[in-house]
Parts: sequence; structure tokens; C-alpha cells
Amino acid sequence: MATLVVDARGRITLCKELLQHLDVEPGGKIEIVKLPHGRIEIRAAKTAGRISDAFGMLKRTSNRTLTVEQINGRTAKGKTGHR
Repeated sequence: MATLVVDARGRITLCKELLQHLDVEPGGKIEIVKLPHGRIEIRAAKTAGRISDAFGMLKRTSNRTLTVEQINGRTAKGKTGHR
């Protein structure tokens, strides 16, 4: 358990260990949810993601090329291979 100190302006600072636990980096955002009986929940804010998360997503795993007809045929079958 961590104990935090409230400064004169009513702010608190989360220690590095807690930020790492939340997987929040500098500049990141957190959400505070009010719960009953004077409790709160602190969690990492859901984000749209970073552009760097998409790098490599479309990377080809082979050097083989497909014709337009092959691509259309595979698309028509869908992911399961069944029409």
C-alpha cells in the first residue's frame, strides 16, 4: 500500500512504482472513479493508442505476390475458408 501526500493546492503525486503498475508513461492520463463510502478507483485512461502501435501490423510474412483474382477469391471465402 502506498501513502500519498496532498500538497497545499490539493494535488497528489503518484510514485513511479504506481505509474508503472498502471502502465502510464509521462504525459499519459489516468481516470478517477468515485465509489461509495468515500472510496475512489484509479486506473489508466483508455486511449486510442499510439501510431507506433500500428507499425509492422501490415508487414508481409512472405515474398509471394497475389493476383487481383486470387485476392478477390480469398476475400469472398472469408477468414474460415468457407463461402
